[in-house]
Amino acid sequence: MADIFVSYTSKDRKWAFWIGQELEQLGHNPRLHEWEISAGGDISQWMEERHNSANHILCVVSEAYLKAPYSSWERRAAQWAATTTRPNFLIPVFIEPCEPPTLFAPLKRCDLHGLAEPEARLALSDFLKPASRPSQRAPFPSEPGAEPARHHAFPGGENAEPDSQPNSAGHAPLPRPPFLAALPRYLGSHDFVGRESELQTLSDWCAAADPNPMLLLEAIGGSGKSMLTWEWTTKHAQIARSDWAGLFWYSFYEKGAVMADFCCQALGYMTQRPVEQIRRLGPEALVEYLLRTLQQRPWLLVLDGLERVLVAYHRHDAAQLIDSVAGLEVDHIASRDPCAAIRIEDGELLRQLAAASPSKILVSSRLTPRVLINSSQMAVPGVRREILRGLRPADAEALIRRCGVKGNSEEIRAFLQHNCDCHPLVVGALAGLINDYPYDRGNFDRWVRDQNGGMALKLSELDLVKRQNHILLAAMAALDTKSRQLLHLLSILQGAVDFRTIEALVHASGGGAILAGQSDNSTIVEGGVDRRDVASILRNLEKRGLVQYDSLEKRYDLHPVVRGVAVARIDERETHQLGLSVVDHFTRKQHDPWEHAETLEAVADGIQVVSTYLRMRRYSEAFYALQGELANALYFNLGAFAELLSLAEGFFADGWDCDPKLNESEERWYILNLAAASISPISEERSRELFERAISLSIQKRMINCLYVSIVGFSGTFDVETGAADIERLRSLAMNLAKASQDPELVFMSKLKEYTSLVIRSDWQLADDLWTEIESLGRDWTSGNYRPGDAEGERARDLFYRGKLTEEAISKAEEISKRGGNRRMVRALHEIRGGWYLERKEPGQAIEHFSRALAMYRQNGLRSSYCEARLILAKILAGEEFDGRSQADEIVVNTVRAAVAMAELWQVLGEKKKAIENAEAAYRSALKWGAVTARYYADAALETLKNLGVPVPIVAAESDPREQIRQWESDVSLLVDGLRSERRFND
Repeated sequence: MADIFVSYTSKDRKWAFWIGQELEQLGHNPRLHEWEISAGGDISQWMEERHNSANHILCVVSEAYLKAPYSSWERRAAQWAATTTRPNFLIPVFIEPCEPPTLFAPLKRCDLHGLAEPEARLALSDFLKPASRPSQRAPFPSEPGAEPARHHAFPGGENAEPDSQPNSAGHAPLPRPPFLAALPRYLGSHDFVGRESELQTLSDWCAAADPNPMLLLEAIGGSGKSMLTWEWTTKHAQIARSDWAGLFWYSFYEKGAVMADFCCQALGYMTQRPVEQIRRLGPEALVEYLLRTLQQRPWLLVLDGLERVLVAYHRHDAAQLIDSVAGLEVDHIASRDPCAAIRIEDGELLRQLAAASPSKILVSSRLTPRVLINSSQMAVPGVRREILRGLRPADAEALIRRCGVKGNSEEIRAFLQHNCDCHPLVVGALAGLINDYPYDRGNFDRWVRDQNGGMALKLSELDLVKRQNHILLAAMAALDTKSRQLLHLLSILQGAVDFRTIEALVHASGGGAILAGQSDNSTIVEGGVDRRDVASILRNLEKRGLVQYDSLEKRYDLHPVVRGVAVARIDERETHQLGLSVVDHFTRKQHDPWEHAETLEAVADGIQVVSTYLRMRRYSEAFYALQGELANALYFNLGAFAELLSLAEGFFADGWDCDPKLNESEERWYILNLAAASISPISEERSRELFERAISLSIQKRMINCLYVSIVGFSGTFDVETGAADIERLRSLAMNLAKASQDPELVFMSKLKEYTSLVIRSDWQLADDLWTEIESLGRDWTSGNYRPGDAEGERARDLFYRGKLTEEAISKAEEISKRGGNRRMVRALHEIRGGWYLERKEPGQAIEHFSRALAMYRQNGLRSSYCEARLILAKILAGEEFDGRSQADEIVVNTVRAAVAMAELWQVLGEKKKAIENAEAAYRSALKWGAVTARYYADAALETLKNLGVPVPIVAAESDPREQIRQWESDVSLLVDGLRSERRFND
């Protein structure tokens, strides 16, 4: 941490204050005279002392600064010190374009003028970092002076790129704008043919005159959506429009691909800033930054395979899902719309992208996201929806002839149109079948009339999707054993892999066979398979249109439809053998500890292992691969409830109403509890049912620690307004269980819960006494029960409620929580900081923290009316111009603290009646549910009413609602009595 003297003139006060706050966020100690000199203080003495003690002098440079006498004095003194005894002492930060003095000009400087706030924040952060060598190998530079061609696309494909930026996704370095950047490049299984009308449609849409920023290309799998968008993007987009700022392709078929990563990668490309720095932006700032960038210049963004972010694909085997399953109109996890986004914020971002003019957003998907259509099933404003059919018969014929097939033109066209709607993927697979016809290779006319050829397919009785799948199955059945096994092996994987990985998978058993297994298994090839065998098999599969290869990134992959059809035909025995190879390879791979994971990509190998075990129906092994470090990383570090739930669901092979497929009681409890916690954001009813099953199992098997955890989890599913009595009763029950057990960890957990309860009731003396005891108990507890920072975070909340919060206390809680991957507490501390900054009259700082907290809620599929209201209030107080009233009208108040926040917001907006309504409702509810609602909010509501000149409401005494005591609660009480009796007997 550096001590930094901020030198500025009064005209630039706002800039100086903003820079000072940013320095604090970066861990430095800013020195601003207006922050430190009280009335009557000696300014010149302060300047001399701070100038001498500072590590650096940061000059906020403008025309006014360079002319002002005091600031010039500070600057010249810093320049003299920097040239004599204090190197790097002076740090110039320019906030407007101006000519620096002669001796000032040579210094390395930071330019913030013309930048939006997120860009300025990154620029300042980068500038203050120590100089260092690049962490990755620098790319080979192009010929000096080469300029990127904007008007004409390279006739051979994508433009060659002279300079590139490394990215964090494990792919080749990304080119710089305006050259196409692709994560990853599309892997085609055959040549592109036809589609002239569709290409023209895309070219017409991309014109500035077209009013729709977004075009959605929808079709079933295998129709050629990705190939069409890739062909147009690489060979037509720059001809159709010459002023693109850049072109960016992002595939959601990749491991770890989610909308948040798309935002970071796209901004990294467009701004040429390191992606890891962009990830540090708050989610709201990230989206705002992306939209502002898109609205400044015309960019082309392509989102390929967007269906993967929708509920229909919310499952551990999404990579292997076929259309006939994805198209089912039910959600197998909860009662959600299959076309809704899994994460709330993804849907909201899609809606905003539809207004990203002058940029263009091209989306391909098997399903239409619900947010992009209205109740009449029509596209919302800003979106153009195109349904992609198969190729024209003439183009489909041209494609199959390019593959070496010959025959009668009319019969070929009729067959392709009738049996597969001329879908390119299936046409390629048919070509492979016909070329493999042993009696006359490539002769369509003979093949189609042969009982053992085309007539054996028996397609007339099937619908279109089933016909396509049937043709692909036939193409796979025609493969030799080795080729079929390698195809099956690739189908179990969730993404593209390089040749070395395939070699490692093939030889995973160490015996040289293509797969591990018993020699007496007829499905396993006996004998060794060397590198040439594997390469030959891959070429054969590629020739048949079943495998795709990217020559730039050297990766092999399967089309999603091929993957789904292939994996569905693998029998149980072969699944077991293939799975062992996959699991063996990915468990041997070295990886950073998952407890430090910050992205889904970082845990992708672990997810692959669990998913593979589940497919093998090796549930016990899947459990041990998931439980502990991986589950904690997904739940606590990443808040990836959607991914965690999809894995947990795999253990319920017979449905949610049946037990997980595990033998050990503790394993079944773990999955029940994990599923209950993960499903809570989308279905409280299902969550409670799962928690209660976990509780019953814990009682039956006398698993005390498990029982305590599930009771606490169950209490968390109740709403404060309607379930306060349940919450308090269950907390008391859990506390009694912990004390009776005498388990040190449960005792600590119960004391922390009791401390939280005392804070809620504002019982400060007892809270202080208990905190002293808690501090002495240590923090070395099971990571699934206690997360680092929980206790310190509750202490920060306590001090905030009292009005005694200090930077030291909240920084300590933040540091421990972040280091321990405690996402829930990090979110809570953002809320506390935001509220603290509002109380300190620093709304600009509050905006950032409420934005981050709100985004973290949304990433978990949750809403927070409190954060929404506080964020709007902070923006108004900071002087931002926006329609705060209409945004406030959209907020649904569902908690006491949200009602308090809305009362204060309506008061600032001048809506006295609404302010009174919310404040009175908050006050009454806070008194009514005082055991579970912090007294802080009752006092805040009362203060608002006083400010509005309204008398204190009279809260009539209400009889407690009849409590629903569950049978298992009585069972727990009996268990507690039994534990106490055992302890007395032993004593």
